[in-house]
Amino acid sequence: MFYFYEVFLNIFRKKIEILNPSISVNVLSLDDKDFCIEYCSPERNRPHRANSLLLSQGNKKHYVCIKDMSRLVHGRTKYDGVRLL
Repeated sequence: MFYFYEVFLNIFRKKIEILNPSISVNVLSLDDKDFCIEYCSPERNRPHRANSLLLSQGNKKHYVCIKDMSRLVHGRTKYDGVRLL
């Protein structure tokens, strides 16, 4: 299963990052109420970023687009203001 996942990330990188030189891609996953970085683009200086969240349940996996990262992590602390990420 792990090998399939690595192959999928390589295809994901080739299809999105190499064909679109102005976009960098980051993939996060949810692990017991903590966020883990599954893939972080080596090209961090690109002007546009595509953040996605990998949801998995058993053998099913689904990617969800993250439009606002601060709204995703807002409930992790008791701070009530805007977070800049």
